[in-house]
Amino acid sequence: MDNVKQEPLLPAQPKPGKIVKEEKAPMGYTCWTLSNGARVYYRVTDFNKSSIEMNAVSMGGLSYFDSKDLSNARLFNSVISANGWGNFSSTELEKALAGKVATVSSIVGSHTDNIVGSCTPKDLRTMMELTYLHFGKPYDDRQSYDRTITSLRATLDNKEMVPEQAFSDSLRNYMSKHNPLMASITKDDLEKASYDRIKQIYAERFQSAGDFDFFFTGAINVDSLRTMVETYLASTPKVKKREQLRKFDYPYDRGEVNNRFTRKMETPKAIMVQLWTGNIDYNLKNDLISSITASALTERYLKSIREDRGFAYSVQADASLNNVYNEYNLLVICPFIPEKCDSILMLIRDDINSIAEKGITTSEMQKAKEYLQKVYKDSQTSNSYWNNNIMKLMIWKNDNYTNYESILQGITNDDIRNFMKQHVLKDGNCTNVIMLPQQ
Repeated sequence: MDNVKQEPLLPAQPKPGKIVKEEKAPMGYTCWTLSNGARVYYRVTDFNKSSIEMNAVSMGGLSYFDSKDLSNARLFNSVISANGWGNFSSTELEKALAGKVATVSSIVGSHTDNIVGSCTPKDLRTMMELTYLHFGKPYDDRQSYDRTITSLRATLDNKEMVPEQAFSDSLRNYMSKHNPLMASITKDDLEKASYDRIKQIYAERFQSAGDFDFFFTGAINVDSLRTMVETYLASTPKVKKREQLRKFDYPYDRGEVNNRFTRKMETPKAIMVQLWTGNIDYNLKNDLISSITASALTERYLKSIREDRGFAYSVQADASLNNVYNEYNLLVICPFIPEKCDSILMLIRDDINSIAEKGITTSEMQKAKEYLQKVYKDSQTSNSYWNNNIMKLMIWKNDNYTNYESILQGITNDDIRNFMKQHVLKDGNCTNVIMLPQQ
């Protein structure tokens, strides 16, 4: 049997801080303000008696990285996710947590620093101890770093033989507005990255819970949570000033952009993504309008491109809104028969033009609304649904909950038509990323 490190996660318990303020918050949550400046939102639910979910968010993310740290930024999450904490290497920690149902991970997003965790009620203390360890210096886990680099190198070697990876990298470049901090990892990054620098950046980004807002949802014992919060969150240092949102200055591509390229393939196949981008106010109504539009497009394309003509293996439209930049993305994804490329592009545009002029059918509207209504109803007993919605409201001031059903049912055909005509086609920002087999 492998040896297990016989010591507690924390060599000594931290000196607790205090909850200095308690107040009601939206959606049935309670908010505690801690002595170090952190805020904790919690809601007790009985949807799943064996689950507690935790999210913690602070402004920051890749937007706070310096240009000289490009390689470190690209490797950051891969390296940190495999690292050890406290006095435990990643291997030792895995063994020490055997039999526990508690996980915690740190993730740097585009504009936020995040800690995500989950546990059973009986393992709440373990999750909170792990969270405390994540606010400090990572364990000096050189072996884990070497394993991560070896694994990434093998992945990159294989990547050169997988045509789909070239397509994915190209699409990622357009979706991220050519932001170098969000580019795919390269072999050059593996040589330039510094483990010591990554740990240093981590210690700077996650130095205290005082800069974070925490969200707990699930089978919570409030007295236990109160004790854990004061011991493991309020005990971290007080921050002088919370970091603020920092936006990137990378505009999306304007006008029509075509990136059509070929790759050698053992089995000839082709794939395209058409991406429409522009500005729109981020709110629940516009989010639902874009979702209904994507649903109708998917239904039409499946019939016109796949069923009626057999030009493609599958077709799907998808839409999303970006709350930071007030932008929309409308995508059409289509693996297709290579020689039918131009015909498919024409059919894609035909239905976009049709909806812009006439809107969608009553049947298309009804199907989309029924689906969204069902997802909404099913979500009411999901801890992650409530955790995500309170987080969006308190961090981003985006209310995706209040009056959801009435807003959904109030959307009209004119709303769909105007979205396509006054935004998608009027903006006219269309990027086609197309990969074809090399002849």
